[in-house]
Amino acid sequence: MKRCTVLFAMAIFAVTAPYPFTSTVQADTLQSTLTLLQTVPLAQTDTPADVTAKPAIRSTWGAIKALYRGNSMDPNAMTQDSTSAGMVKPGAGTMATYGGDWSNNIISEVYYSLNKYRTGTSGVVYQGLALSDWGYARDDTGALNAMTIYIGSGNRGGIDGTWNRGSRGGYCKFFVDLVLYRSSYGIGGGYHLVLPAGTFNYGSYMPAYGVQQATRGMVIQRGGTYPHTAIVVANLGWGLDLIDSNFTGGDGNYVISRHALAWTDLAGYTAYRATYMRQF
Repeated sequence: MKRCTVLFAMAIFAVTAPYPFTSTVQADTLQSTLTLLQTVPLAQTDTPADVTAKPAIRSTWGAIKALYRGNSMDPNAMTQDSTSAGMVKPGAGTMATYGGDWSNNIISEVYYSLNKYRTGTSGVVYQGLALSDWGYARDDTGALNAMTIYIGSGNRGGIDGTWNRGSRGGYCKFFVDLVLYRSSYGIGGGYHLVLPAGTFNYGSYMPAYGVQQATRGMVIQRGGTYPHTAIVVANLGWGLDLIDSNFTGGDGNYVISRHALAWTDLAGYTAYRATYMRQF
């Protein structure tokens, strides 16, 4: 019986051996299938396909944010909000359930500050850096007013006009507060993520990490004479990829930009996971 099986297998091989694939299409299909089987973590997907496929929901809490936010098994789980025309918002219990990890929402919102497609890029480039190409700071007047009162109008900085065609977002901490506030609609009870006011040392309020342990969606802060605040887009291994305001071009330009800093430039910074909430 074994001999018959071997002979049969040899006969099949003799017929098909000259033609390992009937066409290159078949080989391409196989490769595509294998590629699809390789799971890509959602949090690493920086440019979802629907950014250009569904332009009608670029600026809403629709499918683009849903892609970043994940599913019910991941941080920032979604719930359906029937009062907002079916748009998806985070559930009120998300932070408690998932240990306060809102990093995907924060990345989605800070990308939105650069352009409305949430791709992390921009139509305005200055010396190789992406600058905000639209009036993000004034887009949500409710958030703008709430954060102006919270941080104080004297600490807001410039949000009007442009610098080298890049739109302004005010002082660095005000900008980060604005992003955190806008990234956390839907918590419930009027609560929003913000940074603690009146201090640059947040260790008593939020989990703190060495700057080299920073991951996407975290906030970094340097205190001292020249404080600065930024949102981490990625840990590059040799430094951090950041989006902030009032850094590129120097203090007083207030422009929103994406840039990188090496570890040597990040001396004195601390990284924090944004978990602090206030009721507004």
